[in-house]
Amino acid sequence: MKTPTLNDLTEDFRESSLESSDDNNSFNGDLDSGEVCAASDQNKRVQMYEQRKISDLEERLTNSEKDKISLHEALIREKDDVIKSLRFSIDLITETKEFSIKQMKSQIYDLQNAIDFKNSLNLNNAQGVTTCFGPKDEGNNFINPKSNHNELQALQNKMESLEITNRKDKELIAELESKIKVENAEIELKIKEKDSKMEDLKKNDDCLRARIAELENKVSIISAELKEKENQLSQYTLSDRICRKKTTNFAA
Repeated sequence: MKTPTLNDLTEDFRESSLESSDDNNSFNGDLDSGEVCAASDQNKRVQMYEQRKISDLEERLTNSEKDKISLHEALIREKDDVIKSLRFSIDLITETKEFSIKQMKSQIYDLQNAIDFKNSLNLNNAQGVTTCFGPKDEGNNFINPKSNHNELQALQNKMESLEITNRKDKELIAELESKIKVENAEIELKIKEKDSKMEDLKKNDDCLRARIAELENKVSIISAELKEKENQLSQYTLSDRICRKKTTNFAA
């Protein structure tokens, strides 16, 4: 068996070095370290930029949530104020109506007495009766005919006063009811406006969340690409070190 000479070993090492150099050059052709570094730096910059955008969008989303909460609380306060106002108005109208009903009952009673008294006078005049008999007072005593005219006039004045009071009460009730209708319409309009604003805020939140998800997905892709580039750069560096070590050993 032939023993390898120094020349043979040298030739084999050269061939091995050439093959390694060819492989390294092939790898170098596919991947230049400068390009890898540049791509890695670019990906890092893009990643940082996208992260800042995500942070900004998250801050805007947080502020939007705060605005929604403030708007919702204001809407609740307004609704509570409206309910209190309506209850007060309803109670006032109810009290006014009850008072008016009592006045009307009293008016009807006085009017009936006046009518009975007037009919009694007319009947006595028609029959030529000059007796002192007439309507009775609260003590069941007959009223003096001489005072009939004055009492009748007083009753008529009282009836007119009651009619004026009753008319004013009706006007007040109508005014309160009209005011409540106007207030209800204004409140409903405000509620619709706030509901619309709440819906706009919700849509804005949905858009922000979708944008954040999109950016996070983009950052994830960039991170994966960056990791791949770093792995390629690491492989290139390792291959370059091996090649340099072989060359150093050969030179020695």
